[in-house]
Amino acid sequence: MSPEQNITEKSHFARPEVIDQFSDPPMKIVFRLSVLFPLPYRALPLVGNGLKKMVAATLVIFYLFVPGVVQGVYGTSEGPAKLLKSADNCRKSLFRSTGKKKYRDNWLKCIRKYGLIYSRYPVSEQAPWAMFRAAGLLSGLYAYSGRSKDMDMAIHLYQQLLRKYKGHRLADDAHYRLGQIYYKYEKDLIKARGELLEVCKRYPSGDMRPKAESLLNRISGELRRKRKPRNRISIRANKKRIAVKNIRHWSAPNYTRVVIDLDGPVKYSHHLLDADPQHGKPRRIYLDLNNACISPQIGSPVLITGNLVNQVRIGRYKRNTVRVVLDMLDGGSSKVFHLYSPFRIVVDIRGKQKVSTPVCGIRAKTVVIDSGHGGKDPGCTLGKTKEKDINFEIAKYLAKKLKQQADLKVFLTRTRDDFVPLEQRTAFANTKKADLFISLHTNIDKDRKKRGLETYYLNVTTNPDSMMVAARENASTEKGIGELQLILQKLMLNHNIQESKRLAHDVQKAMVSQLSAKHRGVRDLGVKYAPFYVLIGAEMPAILIETGFISNPIDRKHLLSQGYQRDLADGICSGMLYYLSRAKLDCIYH
Repeated sequence: MSPEQNITEKSHFARPEVIDQFSDPPMKIVFRLSVLFPLPYRALPLVGNGLKKMVAATLVIFYLFVPGVVQGVYGTSEGPAKLLKSADNCRKSLFRSTGKKKYRDNWLKCIRKYGLIYSRYPVSEQAPWAMFRAAGLLSGLYAYSGRSKDMDMAIHLYQQLLRKYKGHRLADDAHYRLGQIYYKYEKDLIKARGELLEVCKRYPSGDMRPKAESLLNRISGELRRKRKPRNRISIRANKKRIAVKNIRHWSAPNYTRVVIDLDGPVKYSHHLLDADPQHGKPRRIYLDLNNACISPQIGSPVLITGNLVNQVRIGRYKRNTVRVVLDMLDGGSSKVFHLYSPFRIVVDIRGKQKVSTPVCGIRAKTVVIDSGHGGKDPGCTLGKTKEKDINFEIAKYLAKKLKQQADLKVFLTRTRDDFVPLEQRTAFANTKKADLFISLHTNIDKDRKKRGLETYYLNVTTNPDSMMVAARENASTEKGIGELQLILQKLMLNHNIQESKRLAHDVQKAMVSQLSAKHRGVRDLGVKYAPFYVLIGAEMPAILIETGFISNPIDRKHLLSQGYQRDLADGICSGMLYYLSRAKLDCIYH
């Protein structure tokens, strides 16, 4: 037998077909235990279906509670420090020998030694090191075996390290290794970029930052090269020019949002020009839209009431180029980005004055509650159950509860079954000078067993489930979410991320506590983050709540119950008030 054959055939219990035949979770547990502690189990596939669970339970007890078995094989009576030294020696011996690296069992032997440490001594200081090195061995093994399951397990261990040992010095290394894997092996530039950004954002003084920045620059270059040909092709192929259909705007003393609606995607550029007093020209932002034309319904100029922008002018600049100009009244910062489904370009302008902490001050606090979807957009639907209706009922209960607080002003983004564009909801919150923004939604999934409630805040993500939720709420595609994540990275997400995260944790904890006390079957899916259109540009802590899965019978029954809706609103209210009280204390003491 050649060494190459040996990589894929020598180790019976590492073969993927063995684990694949076990559909029951208990049998998969036994398989994973047998990889760590390899007792003979060739007979397991021969066990009848009726005996599987009994055999599985017996073996789990056998592995976990009969010390002599495990200690006899690996000597677990030794401490984790000695075990780590033994595993390190195994790894070094493997890497020194070209011959040893050709045989799968030699890799698995070292991986098991590390696995023994983090499974038997999870709180020891050696555990994260063992998990990190086991992941490294698995990714190294993949280079020889070519098995996707080896790389999947390496990714799983790096992610597990980040979950279990968040503050450990290896966390930035794990993010960097994941970035390398996604870039080199998975060919997923978006995920790779996300992991590398975590290194730069969370560990700015870490030793992995220079390497992460170097790889980020390479990935950014590749993404630019990928996008440019696609843009050229799409513009060349689309002989019909894209019409600018409408210009919408919302203003407050310190904020203006302008939205340019088009009937298709265009390539565009934007520039900021300083004031030119000699020629009587104000400070202005202009956007050049290629392969575009102006709809006859649009008038120019579009006058805007506010302190930041005086008017928006639109005209034909070149044969196939439309220029949109925003004449500004005052200085300030601006952000330009685009959204899909339908395609529109958003310009956010903020004044110079900025309050350091959104909820500080003596004025009454303002809360905006966003009832997701509405009108022609029903949201998730299952039979006669429509998400927009559930969201609206919960929003009304929540508003009523919050209005009982003397120092709170409460606004709803919609007060009836109307369609409100996503970017208008955020602009509404900004123009009301809201201190908190809460967007209410319900979830749906192909897997009807999936249930629970979760809370999101705005950030880039590499989690496929979170990306899918964001794609659905944005009425976009997962590909569109990838492009949106690049936009968010360019926008340099503001300080509200940390405050939004605090708010999300406070609300999620209060919701689960309130509901669990009165209802059975409440499942806590925790706090997550993803790029939601409705949260982009929010000037205050902002969160999006997925209150449950209408695709799950238990969640659906809960969500259609008025009593549950009231209790859910009570929980959200409690979490918001707790956050505001904590923020007030922060203002006092800091």
